[in-house]
Amino acid sequence: MKTMVGNVLFTLILLFTAAAYGIPLMNVTVSDANSKLAFKGATNANGTFATAELRPGQYVVQFNSKVRR
Repeated sequence: MKTMVGNVLFTLILLFTAAAYGIPLMNVTVSDANSKLAFKGATNANGTFATAELRPGQYVVQFNSKVRR
């Protein structure tokens, strides 16, 4: 429950930021507890991403901005 509330708050903050400033596209990397790559992709124009179904467990999600020059 605590994780779900944290995820909802994070999503609301992202949505507020997107509405106010726009969200840049970001690279997304999801790794499992053993540092094995589970997903690699990017956010869409709405700042969201989706993975294929993941096994239950703990994951590390990293967001890296795409630098535009």
